[in-house]
Amino acid sequence: MKSYIACEQEMMHPKEYLRALKIDHLQELFKAEFKRVLCYDKTDEFFIVFFEPTVDDLRQFVQSINGKELTHSMLLQWKYSLANVCTSPSYLNSYAADWYPKKYVLGFGQSRFEVEAIVTRATVVYKERDSELDPLSLQLDLCAAKHALPDICLQTLLKLNDDDFFHDISGIVKNLNRQTGRIEKFFMPKSYNLFIPTED
Repeated sequence: MKSYIACEQEMMHPKEYLRALKIDHLQELFKAEFKRVLCYDKTDEFFIVFFEPTVDDLRQFVQSINGKELTHSMLLQWKYSLANVCTSPSYLNSYAADWYPKKYVLGFGQSRFEVEAIVTRATVVYKERDSELDPLSLQLDLCAAKHALPDICLQTLLKLNDDDFFHDISGIVKNLNRQTGRIEKFFMPKSYNLFIPTED
């Protein structure tokens, strides 16, 4: 007997997705240096205030959490490492902030891994077609596309053949209006569906 489940919950806004990447990265840096886990909530609050932290911002944050300062050279390394999480700041700024909700259904769970899998495959497919693709920009576009068309199923997208997969990815990139958060020119992805079948 078959039952049906919704594909994914609502994705977070691209800027929130990128902030979550920065949180993950700062937690990794902190754990590697101090051998302890950095609180997610405090790290989230830090990046809400300091999305692009300076050396002084990082110094004060680390000292407030750990009671121990990093060396200046280490702080510079951390600042540079965090800045590299966002490789396309001008591209990110093209996403308007007023079209997305203030509350988010999805944290940074299963859909993150699906997005990463899609980006990995898209990189290969685009290379085979001698086309250029920015991986981070595509991650943000996929998040925005899920807001515009919540019934796009990432699992279905991953299962498409290469031609249909390229159709969906290139169509999203070309037709997404990042100022309004809408898919334009009546583009409809082949991965657009309400439910996916599963076996009981």
